[in-house]
This record gives sequence, structure tokens and C-alpha cells, in this order.
Amino acid sequence: MADFSINEMQEMQKALQDKYKDQWEPICPEIGQNKLLWMIGEIGEVIDIVKKHGGGKASSNEGLRKDLIEEMADVLMYYNDVLLCYGITADELKQTKVTQPAVFLHSVILAKVLGVEPVAVAGHSLGEFSALVVAGALSFEDGLRLVAKRAMAMQRACEIEQGTMAAVLRLPDETIEQVCQSIDGVVVGSPVYYAGPNGSLCALLDRLFYSCSALMAYKPAAAVAVCRRGGASATFDRLNKYFTINNMPVVPSQYWNSVHGAAMGEALEDLEGLQTMRTLGKNMAWMLRGFNHVELPISEEPKLKTSFVR
Repeated sequence: MADFSINEMQEMQKALQDKYKDQWEPICPEIGQNKLLWMIGEIGEVIDIVKKHGGGKASSNEGLRKDLIEEMADVLMYYNDVLLCYGITADELKQTKVTQPAVFLHSVILAKVLGVEPVAVAGHSLGEFSALVVAGALSFEDGLRLVAKRAMAMQRACEIEQGTMAAVLRLPDETIEQVCQSIDGVVVGSPVYYAGPNGSLCALLDRLFYSCSALMAYKPAAAVAVCRRGGASATFDRLNKYFTINNMPVVPSQYWNSVHGAAMGEALEDLEGLQTMRTLGKNMAWMLRGFNHVELPISEEPKLKTSFVR
């Protein structure tokens, strides 16, 4: 059940539809609207249970939990019907241009349904946008618009050069080592805080290069800094130090890898900065292709350490 996928749910739904084809509405685009309305109605039932009784009680009380699961099952059933009616596949749903707005909407709607009134908020990456909307620092419309632009930009990048994204959360060193062995190159980006990179990013890189430095050697790497006004060069320099101490070729561009902007979306107005990023991406792809056909200059000489304290 842990590996129950959308494809499997759709196959089950097709089998049920075929079994009850004389009793149920057909699966076709013309009926998609009806299925969508039924799904919204079932979502309303779920919301009612949570709002009336609270999330904690709805998940712990045996009777309420049974009702909640039944309503959620109905939501999934109509969700699958909608996908089948419009011919939407699981692979299409996995595209980042779809998943990012979906995750944003889910986060904001969940916060509204649960009546969250935050004293403080925090979000990582995509989660920053929903956190800002929930806090009232960014309107829902602006947040969704920015997430959509972000998602489309990342989708275009995926179509040019296939890649993926990962997060390190409570993983053992062995797992991190496996990931490091599987990657071909590294791009590290950070906003600027007090003329330096994000503190949690530096903590992650400290652990990564301490435990897996040998596995990172000779992989092309690039650093990117985003700032309001100053500190980008210092941040860029700090991040590059992780690479240059570890035999990692630094990918060049037409200028130092920085983009300027304060408010959400302002970086899109830094045309030179965006061009620098495009050049960086092309150079990274070029180096990755070239490195696949050359022998790495691995030194057999033992590493020396000299102390300047006499």
C-alpha cells in the first residue's frame, strides 16, 4: 500500500467503470465537469469534519476518523475520474510546472481551512511563498503568480537539461554518500545575509564536504548569489571555497554569478544577471559533456599539511 501509485488507482478505477458501465456515467471529457463538481462536494465534506471537530480529534477519534477516511476515499475516487475524463496521466502530474502550483495551493488552502493565525512563519524553497501568503506579507494572487512563473522557468530548464532536486533531512552519512556518487555536478545558490551565504546552507555544506569530500572531487560546481544591493561577491567567494579546496572545477560565466533584487520578482528585471545565469547553465552542460570523455587527473601523491605555527 505504501507504493500505491496514481497509475494503479487509475487502473482500479477503469476496472470499476467497466464493471458498472451500465449504471455509471461514462468516462469522457463531456462528463468531466460533473466529476469535478462531485469531487469538490466531497472535499467540502472533509473540510466540515475538520472544521467542526478539529484536526486532532478528527484523526484520533475512532468514529470521526472512519468518517474522514471514507470522505477522503470519495475525494480520491472522483479525483481519478476527473483525470480519466480529461486523459491526464501520472507523468504529466509529475512535471514541476504542475506540482509547484499544486503544492502551493494545498499549503495555503490547508492553512485557511484550519484557521491558522501565525505569530511567525517559516518556509523552505517553494514553502517560502505559501508561508508569506499565510502571514499576509504577500497576497494570494501575487503568490500564485510568482509560483507559476518559477515553475515554468524550472520546467523550461528541465526540458533543456534533465535534472532533479533533493533535500537532506535526517539522513545518515551512508545515504548522502550514495547521492554524492550518483550526481555529475553541483550548483549551490543562496540569498545574501550580512554579506554572506545562508547559515543553514553553510551548515549543510560543512557536513557534506566533511563527510563526503572524496566523492565530490572533480565534479563541476557553480555558486550563485542573490542580493538586494551588496555582499554578492563575498557570498560568491565563500561558496566557491568549498569547491576549490576539494578539487572541483568551478564553472565560469560571463560575469560573477549574482542576481539583484529585493522584493519578490525583482530579480527577473536584472537582465544582465539572468543572462549570466543562462551562460552559466550552458557552460555547466558543456563541461559535464566534456568530462564524461576524459580521464580525471587524480593525484597519487599523499596530501601534505603544513602548520604555520612554530
